[in-house]
Amino acid sequence: MSRPGLVRLVSLVSTVVLCWAALSIGRESSGSALVPGNLAVRTYTAATTADVEDAEETERKREGAAAAVAVVYSNDVASEEGVRRRVDELLALVGESILGDSASGSEEVEDLVPPVVDTSAGTEVVSTAVLTGRLFFDVDGDRVLEETETDSYRTDFGLAGVGVAAIGDSAVVRGVTGADGSYTLEVPTGEIRVVVDATSGDLPEGVVADPAAVTVDCTAGECSADALIARADFLDLDSVVAGLQQATRVDGSTLATLALLAQRDFVASLSGDVASPLVDQMRFVIKTRLDTEFRAGIKQEDLPTVRSNLQGSPPLIQPPFPADLLEASQLAAAGVIDTYLVPNSFPDEVATEAAREEARSQVEPVKVTVLADQKIVDEGEPLDAFMIEAILKTDADRGDAVPQAALATVVSVLVAVLAYYLARFRAQFWAKPRMVTLFGGLLVLAALAVRGASAMEAAAFSIYALPAVAFGYLAAVLFDNRMGTLMALGMAVLAAAGTQQTGITVYALLATLAPLGLVSSASTRHAYRNSVVISAAIAGVIAAATAWLFYADPNTNPLPQIGQAAVWGFGVSLVAALLIQPVLAMLESWFDITTTLRLLDLTDRNHEALLVLQDKAFGTFNHSLMVGTLADAAARAVGANALLARAAAYYHDLGKTENPLFFIENQFGISNPHDDLTPEESAEVIRRHVLDGLELAKRYRIPTEVTEGILTHHGDGIMRYFYEKARSNRGGDVDIADFRHAGHKPRSREMAIVMLADSVEGACRAAFRDEDPSADVIAKVINRVVDEKVGDGQLSECDLTMGELTRVRGAFLDALVGHYHQRIAYPNFPGS
Repeated sequence: MSRPGLVRLVSLVSTVVLCWAALSIGRESSGSALVPGNLAVRTYTAATTADVEDAEETERKREGAAAAVAVVYSNDVASEEGVRRRVDELLALVGESILGDSASGSEEVEDLVPPVVDTSAGTEVVSTAVLTGRLFFDVDGDRVLEETETDSYRTDFGLAGVGVAAIGDSAVVRGVTGADGSYTLEVPTGEIRVVVDATSGDLPEGVVADPAAVTVDCTAGECSADALIARADFLDLDSVVAGLQQATRVDGSTLATLALLAQRDFVASLSGDVASPLVDQMRFVIKTRLDTEFRAGIKQEDLPTVRSNLQGSPPLIQPPFPADLLEASQLAAAGVIDTYLVPNSFPDEVATEAAREEARSQVEPVKVTVLADQKIVDEGEPLDAFMIEAILKTDADRGDAVPQAALATVVSVLVAVLAYYLARFRAQFWAKPRMVTLFGGLLVLAALAVRGASAMEAAAFSIYALPAVAFGYLAAVLFDNRMGTLMALGMAVLAAAGTQQTGITVYALLATLAPLGLVSSASTRHAYRNSVVISAAIAGVIAAATAWLFYADPNTNPLPQIGQAAVWGFGVSLVAALLIQPVLAMLESWFDITTTLRLLDLTDRNHEALLVLQDKAFGTFNHSLMVGTLADAAARAVGANALLARAAAYYHDLGKTENPLFFIENQFGISNPHDDLTPEESAEVIRRHVLDGLELAKRYRIPTEVTEGILTHHGDGIMRYFYEKARSNRGGDVDIADFRHAGHKPRSREMAIVMLADSVEGACRAAFRDEDPSADVIAKVINRVVDEKVGDGQLSECDLTMGELTRVRGAFLDALVGHYHQRIAYPNFPGS
């Protein structure tokens, strides 16, 4: 088997395998049409009895159970601890704020000179007396020692362990108060001043002596001093409250009560009664109530209610709390809680979702008994999850399964039929294995598109997501309309095998055919854009028609279904045809295909290669444009590809840019360089422009079909001028092969027309330097050139008929008569 034959065989086998694989993606034993939202391809009836879960009803009940679950709240421990911490800070701050910073009234007394004693007489000069007294803490501030009150807070008491000093004229005697604050000192007789003495033991912190000293006259053996009075150095209550309000948000009455409790705790600590400080009792009561409220959970919206309840039912304080401060303390406790209370209960999304999930799990699946022979769904009715489950559970889908072997067989037959058609009737494509591979690739892409559209679950009419228009567009542009028709046939078969739906099969066939006539008549990019829009509109109409015929419910208004199908068909076709443009450009390049769009690019005067030709060989450039005009007119006259003929004409002399001055049309005001060359050397230069043209065509990525114009515009004809010159110089002993062009004869009508147009344009340019270009003369030149090419056998390999050749002559004549038209001679104009 030849190499091209082997490539074709591999391409065809690969196409079969890949198309089968594409249509089989995601397919199991059941039909691919059993997808929620798809339309039932037939009426399904239960083959057996089965309990089928109604997934939608089950889900609805489960969601109802989940919705009935209240939001779960969780307590924020950090918020609770913050409140407790602020309560502690407040109570500590109150205790620190009640005392002033004045001195205690104690003093350190220096020793005086000891009394003088007369030893000669044996008696002491100074006599002594026993001094008694007492230091007491004045609780009520009346400066009177009262120890008979029943309320421990209002009972004055002595201060033990405080140093006292009796200061006389001749001595200082020190002592320390006893347990009840009393003291006894032996002092010299005379006037004695008694003071609190820090030397032996100071007053407690926050206590001041008032008065600081008492005086007593000790002239007898015993004397008693007035009591030394101590009091707490409490700040004025209003000042305390004002200072605390600047540091806290607590109201004044609450702060005043707390300050009184702190004062009583201070006094109690001096008396030794520290069993249960009042502030600590308040702390316990406040935190106990806080714990109660926090355990119940306080939401943001519940906070006003909780605060209102505090005022109506403040924390309860039990005796033996001082009765005179009991009610105020309860309100103060409520005030502190009201000030610092914050929400501690917040929605817990994780716990709530867990509870709802638990509620969902408790709902048993809803099951419906489907009896044998019971109809499940009618043909054309949209499928839902319950219907599909019932079809599968009751074996109603028997016959829906697509055997993979059968699918592979259908695909194989399709590819074989298309291959036979190409080999039998489209030899120009069959002879090019790359074109066979390309067409096979389009079939594979079509199979993928069919599978994708059939697998979509977005809507009932998502089957119209099949971009059939794009495949017709690709086939028509890359090949021709006849190949586009083959593509439509292939698309229809693949749609039928992939979806088993009559409606989508008909849609695939007609939508693929839709752009063929439009694309074939488009010769400008604007026309191509119009063809895309019109093709998409036609696809929308086809989708609406097939939906109405195959899928619409006759018992309901069909307009919504028809409209939905039309929107899908139009939208998908328009987007796919627009997105296919970059794919088309890649395929043109990869497979070296000359499409109409590519020819439009090549015939653009701004093409890079044409700009080089214009810049380096201006005469050749003008000659090429005229040849393009002639070739275009002749190709249109015989129904050939006018764009291809024009493009080949534009680039046929591209190789002359390498040595432009060796060609007569570029020799402006200079001598002919061929005058200095031998005929053989001149022939080599002329021959070289074909080979140079082929090299430049590769550089500028000019497709092979257009490059054929470079290779065939002289065919293998003889360079007659240099051949005759060589014969004249050598007396006829010349090898004619040395003077033939480096090319071959044209093998298509377009390339033959380019050859003739090139020769006719050159002959006319030469002839009409000395002769008026009348129509008869132009016709003679055309006939002479064409006859010469025919006589030389240069047209023997192309399929131009004699009738077509006659129309070519006429087209040349019309074009040249228009080019060489007569002009009016203006009076007194130079040259007239």
